[in-house]
Amino acid sequence: PYTTLFRSVGLQLGVWNRTDNEFTGGSVGLVNYAENMTGLQLGFINYAVQTGEGLQLGVFNAAGQYEGLQIGFLNLINDGEAPYVLPFANARF
Repeated sequence: PYTTLFRSVGLQLGVWNRTDNEFTGGSVGLVNYAENMTGLQLGFINYAVQTGEGLQLGVFNAAGQYEGLQIGFLNLINDGEAPYVLPFANARF
């Protein structure tokens, strides 16, 4: 797997896309992982560990704090309050 230690901007295409800090742009792959994400995650599993903003489109979408839209079989936002777990769509703006 490819790991970026600082801020990344652009497009990631691969089976496993991982950014350990901030990512702005689009990630397309089976698994998309970012500490902080702004943009698009399109894959089987999409995970924005701390913060996410934009669109997550996949089977399983998860984020800490999230502003935007999650579309998938199971969507999770766990921001320290009661976690939001919804099938099909989850939105916060």
